[in-house]
Amino acid sequence: MKGYKNKGVILKSGMAGIGDDEEIYDATQKPNVVDPDVFFDKEGRLWMIYCSYSGGIFIMELDVNTGFPLPDQGYGKKLLGANHARIEAPYM
Repeated sequence: MKGYKNKGVILKSGMAGIGDDEEIYDATQKPNVVDPDVFFDKEGRLWMIYCSYSGGIFIMELDVNTGFPLPDQGYGKKLLGANHARIEAPYM
């Protein structure tokens, strides 16, 4: 892809065994990151909302300059869903 530069992983999830947060991965509570939507709020902050079929809908703040998550957010804030509630594709 012309002009594309791989800068690394933005958010990793769905691992079997141990996840990024050093806890056992539980798909009924933790996300399997899919269907992201990125948007700016009224104050100019950058956000990503994403979902997981089984784990729910999450939102996290991103660095405006890098596009990477701000530190110490883990998976972000869970907005709703979990326990295989079959919720996907959030859009702001």
